[in-house]
Amino acid sequence: MKKHLNKIKFNSIIFIIAALIWGCDNEKSRTDYVAKVNDSYLTGKELAELADTSTGKKYYKNEVINNWIERELLYQEAVKEGITNEESYKQLIENSKKELAVSMYLNKYLEEETIRYTRKDVESYFEENKNDFKLIADTYIINRVDFINEDKAILFRNTVIESNWNKALNSFNSDSAFIKSYAAQRLYDYEIHPAELYKVVTSLDPAEVSILLPIYAGMYTIVQVESKYNKDEIPAFDLVKDEVESRYVQIRKNKLFKELMENLYSNNDVEIKTR
Repeated sequence: MKKHLNKIKFNSIIFIIAALIWGCDNEKSRTDYVAKVNDSYLTGKELAELADTSTGKKYYKNEVINNWIERELLYQEAVKEGITNEESYKQLIENSKKELAVSMYLNKYLEEETIRYTRKDVESYFEENKNDFKLIADTYIINRVDFINEDKAILFRNTVIESNWNKALNSFNSDSAFIKSYAAQRLYDYEIHPAELYKVVTSLDPAEVSILLPIYAGMYTIVQVESKYNKDEIPAFDLVKDEVESRYVQIRKNKLFKELMENLYSNNDVEIKTR
């Protein structure tokens, strides 16, 4: 299923069809647009849709507009050159329509088919496939908090030492000096930056609280390492629960896809001629 779905470039297909629609929208003048190329217009609504579907990236508004203009200029040149009248182009369009329909159908089918499972199911899968979840690097579970006031940061640290991290956080998370916090964040060693933070985190013992770290100007950071894991170590289930669950669900979806295809083969006239 994965291999099949990967062939379907969903967003690219949408762009192709969208380009055709926009390229043909030249019958009348309009004023409700954010950009135009000759008689083709980009509306605010279309701009919002493009920004949401552009390969998952959050482009700036001007970048999205510039991309649309470039594509529209090239598309109009392609029309002038007769590309859209060529049989190879028409065949590509037909194939794209089929692939788009297949992708939408599969998404709908898999969403409607409820995959029921329990925590025990996921835990059993983990126990049977532990080696697949070995850590790829040294791993740290850390708590972190950032303040813009040194005195408040010191007070927070003292509160952690006297009680615990959660109690301290509950006392300070509405304070005006509080910026943000991360609780039980899992980080591979190469994800810890800048270098000053890496040096501190990798040197702390579990449950130890760091001193105030002036990593950035005007900001005071405090970190606590909850636990450490070595590269290639098999972690506790709860540490990788989301990853295990995601993989388990994907396997169930693959099974659903296989069952769907078996059903379609048996209920349709399928023939393969050998030469």
